[in-house]
Amino acid sequence: MKFSELTEKVRGLFRAGHHQADRLSAAHRETEAHHDQRNTVEIRIPSTGERFIHDPSLSQSGDIRQAIDEKDVDADDAYAQHVAWLERNAAEALARWNGISVRDIDTEAFHEFSNLESHPALQATVPSAARQEFWDPFPRQDDRRSSLTLLAIDQKGEVLVKWFTVDDRLDAEGQSYNVMPIEEASKLLQEYGASRGLDLDSAGALSIESIPAQAPAIGATYRGAILAVENGTVYQMAHQDTAIAHKLDKLAIQSPEQYLGKEVEISYPCGQVGLLRQLDGNELMHAQHGLESARRDHSLER
Repeated sequence: MKFSELTEKVRGLFRAGHHQADRLSAAHRETEAHHDQRNTVEIRIPSTGERFIHDPSLSQSGDIRQAIDEKDVDADDAYAQHVAWLERNAAEALARWNGISVRDIDTEAFHEFSNLESHPALQATVPSAARQEFWDPFPRQDDRRSSLTLLAIDQKGEVLVKWFTVDDRLDAEGQSYNVMPIEEASKLLQEYGASRGLDLDSAGALSIESIPAQAPAIGATYRGAILAVENGTVYQMAHQDTAIAHKLDKLAIQSPEQYLGKEVEISYPCGQVGLLRQLDGNELMHAQHGLESARRDHSLER
């Protein structure tokens, strides 16, 4: 089943549909009223000689219906939980991508969860200088502009590219995902303003397994996305093209797979026990601002 079909099924499960529920409820009440007007029914079992009398007036259906109506079920909460489950499954699938072919990446998930486009498992295959969104500096139409983003490069020499188009005249925007050879992607990047010295040929060799990893230091704090959970080790992208290998049995967490692709903070304030905390949006913006300021100060010093 495709990802889009799965999400549509989930939406259907939790869609309001009040008019249908009202019809069913009305039909139920009408049927119940009809049964209540019936006379008592005598039921005999010849083999045992037992005799039962059913009186509709003694039915507890009203109490049962009231109990169902009062059941604490929030459709919005249930839908939100299923959406989170879909996003988590999509992130885990990206984390399991082996880097061999970008054609194995399910791009339908990106339409629902655009944040997964920058999943660490994908970005690890793209040079840092090519990860940004490049806008066409010379659009053919003044009211229509487009951008190009490299999402992943595989080991077969192909690139997964995102096209994003904005049409001001129609007040619309949209995106598409395409696979193309590295040579074609390099040419397009240069047309969209990327550096002519950008080399994409060796980028596809990058994978989670090939990223340099180092052990955490006692007393240190690391911020970055969780790349993978393999062989009792949690890999976190802490620096550019460098990962921190946290031993799972040293982390005070359960089900580390739930953090795949998410930005977290792992600290070791008390010896070798690592504490994990997921970062919210404000903390990520603050951290990114601090990183940009540090880079700017460093360039001024040079």
